[in-house]
This record gives sequence, structure tokens and C-alpha cells, in this order.
Amino acid sequence: MQIPDALQPWREWLEWFSPELWPGFSDILGRVNPLLGPLRGVQEGGTPDLEGLADLQRRGPYERLLTSEWLLADELPEEFLRRASTGEHLFLAPEQRARKANRQVVVLFDAGPLQWGAPRLVHLALMILLARRAQAARGELKWGIVQKPGQLASLTSASSLKSMLQARTDSPANAQQWEQWRDWLGEQPQTPGECWAVGMWHDREAVLPAFTHRVHLQRTLDRKGIQFDLYSRHHRRVTLPMPNQDAGQQLLKGQFETRSSTARAPDKSARIALTCPPVISPTGSHVAVMLLDEPGSLVFRVPPVGQKKAQSGHRQLWVAGLKPVAACFVGNKFAAVLSNAAYLHFWKMASFQGMKHPLRETFLIPTGTATLQPCVWLQRAKGHLYCLDKQGKLTYWERGQTGETRLMPLEQKVIGLARIGQEALAYLKNECGRLFLKTRNSRGTDKSRLIPGPAADATQVLFAGSPKRLSDFVPCAVYHTTDGAWHIHSCATDTLHTEIVSLNSGHQPVGLLHDKSNNQWSLVLISAGKTTVSLYKEHQVQTLFTTSTPIVRQTFCTVSGLLAVLTETRELLVFSVPENAMRLWVLCNGASSQETAQ
Repeated sequence: MQIPDALQPWREWLEWFSPELWPGFSDILGRVNPLLGPLRGVQEGGTPDLEGLADLQRRGPYERLLTSEWLLADELPEEFLRRASTGEHLFLAPEQRARKANRQVVVLFDAGPLQWGAPRLVHLALMILLARRAQAARGELKWGIVQKPGQLASLTSASSLKSMLQARTDSPANAQQWEQWRDWLGEQPQTPGECWAVGMWHDREAVLPAFTHRVHLQRTLDRKGIQFDLYSRHHRRVTLPMPNQDAGQQLLKGQFETRSSTARAPDKSARIALTCPPVISPTGSHVAVMLLDEPGSLVFRVPPVGQKKAQSGHRQLWVAGLKPVAACFVGNKFAAVLSNAAYLHFWKMASFQGMKHPLRETFLIPTGTATLQPCVWLQRAKGHLYCLDKQGKLTYWERGQTGETRLMPLEQKVIGLARIGQEALAYLKNECGRLFLKTRNSRGTDKSRLIPGPAADATQVLFAGSPKRLSDFVPCAVYHTTDGAWHIHSCATDTLHTEIVSLNSGHQPVGLLHDKSNNQWSLVLISAGKTTVSLYKEHQVQTLFTTSTPIVRQTFCTVSGLLAVLTETRELLVFSVPENAMRLWVLCNGASSQETAQ
């Protein structure tokens, strides 16, 4: 995954972190960097060194008098004296070697309890800002802890940042420690170009003489932000937003590295198609994408959190001339319904045989498009494959008693279909102007409940599923065009209860999650620019991850909580929303199928 353009100046350091942690730095780096100003440095003292001759001048010591002037003193003493009295003598002017200012930057962090939590994350971002600042001035950054006078270290790797975070102490910084640092810095052969003091203190003047910059960090009164005060030649202030709680805890624990593996495409010529969305297995263990240059798919195993070993993608090809109509996983095996001019073929579905195209009135097979129709496989006897067409007709294929494949109609005026459990599906139906949410499991048990709100303007629906045993209540979110809002139905004790969410910033909801333990729901959003994935929870939007190029296709698995996206540059990213972790990242653009351990 490429670092966004806004974060490119700090690329060298941000590459130490997981991509899902980059958005947390974006706010802090972008707001604090403009406050810093240029690095001026400190000129070294002492007598300048001489380096060659620069010019002739009328004044100077007589040891630098021109030789021709001394010859005049021997031959014409009176003329020599006259020229001396009138200031006409010529002296050599030496070239002084240019002195560079000391560009070393020293920063000291208060690691006491007043700076625990969110302020420590600002310390982390400030360390990166100052490292870039020193590098741009061809200097060096040294850092230390106020509570450990006389100990400075360099920022060389992610381990340096971890050491800074792990140096926290139960004792607040005191005046004696600041004085010890001031004395120690004064004893060094070279005075640092800049010396930064970062922390929280009541007597701000206590550290003024020794430090060129002082950063005062404290939480705002409403506890919703961090007040950042910078004292140097001028006082500057900015209020920083509180970091995302999950990402913040991960950073404070020193878990910088990406906690997932990326997979390698099997050869460098593989290009994935951007016309079809990814397909995720119900268990969340596999994801499949369609190939662009060959008739087939590329299937990747999604590695568990913490696994570093990369997984290999597996190419699966079908007969040329067949186009995918619908695709799903049967267990952990990728399967698809394929179509040619006259027949449907059930690839990797042993229960079914090929059959002629059904009538358009029964099932509409799209032509001239590569869009996959929603489908769900339920392992009932020899298996049923449920599929929803563009006309809102819900049908399913089954194997007849004589072995033939039969297409059976089930419902009409269906708005959406999704798997909500390992062996259960849900769909929303417009029935006589009213909305009904219906479920069916692999045993053939059907349930139905009324969803409040008009059916005429309901155009989209999202379901919340679970990998565990399902309850009778299935939360859902329905989009109504009349008010342009999403109606959330998540209260099992009051099925008529509705929460209305209006997203005016262009966000597109692609998934719904529901936490039964506290009855809280959240929406997975994609930004209007298609480069940011966020979570809408408790009326707040928090960024999950960003992409370097726009997202063109996405799939959210309601059972596992995995979100798989394809970008314009043919990147496949699989993100676990419940775990807040990037699980898979693979680039298949035909030029270089790459992997990177995150």
C-alpha cells in the first residue's frame, strides 16, 4: 500500500508503521507541522579559520602588508611614511572559512503520569516531525527523557520509538531534573541548534533559558482533544483531536508493524479484473478475485492476525468463453455460475449439472456486463444456491430427484440478499407496500418480521450477521430515497424502534455491524473520494484505513466482518473491522505482483 501524498514528507518513518495506523498520524502531522517554522541553528563561537586570500584592502595588520610596500620602505622611506599616514598602504585580506550553524536538534520528553495516554501519541508524532526537520537541514535528531538527565539517543529505527514509549515513569518531571539537563547541555562541546522541551509544567519560565522551544501538552477541558502550545519566539496554539482509541492502544503498546501477511500472486503476468467485486468465504478464511487476461479466478488464503509468512495465491481457470454470473464459496472452495450463449454451467458445484438459460421472466441473466449477482450457498441435503437477479426475483437452484438441476422461484420484489450466518441467509421484501425482513436457514426454516417504514422508496439494505449461532432477530439498515437517510433497525426488544442516520459528507455505507453485548451498531463507510474507509459509531466517524488510489469495487462479509476492496491500481486489500487490522494486501497489476509483510 502506498503512503498518501499528504504524508509523503514523513514516508521514511511512517513505513515503520502499519498502513491502518497512518490516518492517526495524518491529523497530528498536518496540524503541528505548520507551527514549527524553519530551523535556524546556532552559530559556533571562537576565532574563524582562514582559508586562502580573498582581496586587497587599505587596512590590516602589518604582517599582511604587501611585499611591494616593504620594498618601497627600503628604497623610498619618506614615501613609505607618507603612504602610511594617508592610509594608502595595501594589505592582503584572507578568506575566512564559512562557518555552518549547528543543526543538531535535541528533544526531551516528560514521561511522567501527566503525559500518559493521548499526549504520548503526540510525543510520537513530534519525534517524527523533528526527525524530518533535522534531516532537511542536514542535521541530526537526539532525544532523551526528562527523568533521565544526561542520556541522549538517536532515532534510527522503530525500536527507538518503542524505547521512548516504554520509558514512561510514575514520577512527574521536576525543576531539579530540568536544571540538571540545562547544566549538562551547557557542558557539551557544541550547543545544539535547537533544544525542545516537551511536557506539562506549571512554571513555564523554569525551562526558558536552556530550551529554544517549549511544547506544553494538556487535554482540553471537555476531554475531547489535546491542547498543543508551542513557545519559541512566538506563542502558537492548536487543538488536536483525540486519536482513535483502538489504534492509540496499539501504538502505546509498541505494536507498530503490520499485523498481517500479504499474499503473492503466482506470477508477474497476473492482472485482476476491476469489473467484479471480490468474493469472501463465510468463514473469512479465503478471498477470490476475477482474472482480467484469463478466464478464471485468483484465490488467496487470508492469514490470521500476527502471521508474518506470506500466502500464495491459487489460480483457478475455467473454459474460455464462459462469463461469471454469480460466485460464492462452497465451504472453502470457490465456485461460480458461468454462462455462455445458451447454457448455464455450475463450476465447482458437484451437485449441479449444466442447464439451458431460464426464461427472462424467471431469472434475468445480465448481458454486456460483468456484474456478479448476489448469491448464497446453503448446504441443505445436496445444497441449494440462492440468487437475486436485477429484477428483484429471488430464486434458487436445487438438484431434482432424477439428478437434473432445477431453478425454483422463491420471492419477487426483493431488495437485497446476504448471508447472515454460516448456514442462514436474509433478504428484504416489498410485500403490498410494506417491508418484511425474512430469513431462511439450511434446514429450510423461514422466519419473517415487519420492518417499519415505507417500501416504495426503499432501495438498499444492509444486514448484520454473526459467525456464531443466530438469534431470531437480525439487525438491518434500510436506505430510503425520500429523506435520503439510512434507517437503522437494531433493537431486538422493540422491533419498531428506528434510528435515522443522514450522511451529508458523501460517505457510502457498505456494511453494518452489531455488537449484541451492548446493543451497539456501526456502519462501515467509504468516503466520497473513494480513498478512505471509516467506521460510523455512536455518531462519530473514525478512520480505519486509507488507500493511495480510489476504491473501485468492494465486498463486505456480514458474517466475518471482513471488508475486501479493489483499487484503481489493482490492489486487493482485506481489512478485518472487528479486529481493526489489515489482514491481506496484494498488488496484481501485471507489471509486478508484490508482497510486503505488514
